[in-house]
Amino acid sequence: MAAYREAAGLAEQYQNPYLISFCAGRLGFNLTLQGQLRAAAQVLAHELERLEKQGNRQSPLASIALTGLGTVDYERGDQPTARRRLELGYQLAQPWRNAEGLRAGALGLAGLRLAEPRAR
Repeated sequence: MAAYREAAGLAEQYQNPYLISFCAGRLGFNLTLQGQLRAAAQVLAHELERLEKQGNRQSPLASIALTGLGTVDYERGDQPTARRRLELGYQLAQPWRNAEGLRAGALGLAGLRLAEPRAR
């Protein structure tokens, strides 16, 4: 995870918005895997705030943080919020075919579908 933090610092130094979002998303993903949901949510929410300040809240870059937050919501048991964020993140990723947002969105939405009770 230190590598993602270091890369994010370099990306900010060189003003590379895609790499900044990518690093925030990967850091949030790894924190989520480790069960550090609060820390993951903070990293991802901070990235959304950064994008919003730049007028990019609805850009494909936001898909990475949105799907990451949707995954955190799912892990916390908040399925309605998870679904909203995952769907929006997936939609935002489509114009650029952003692999990070598409992957996380599709897998998260599939997980939600599998968790739904099945009619007998």
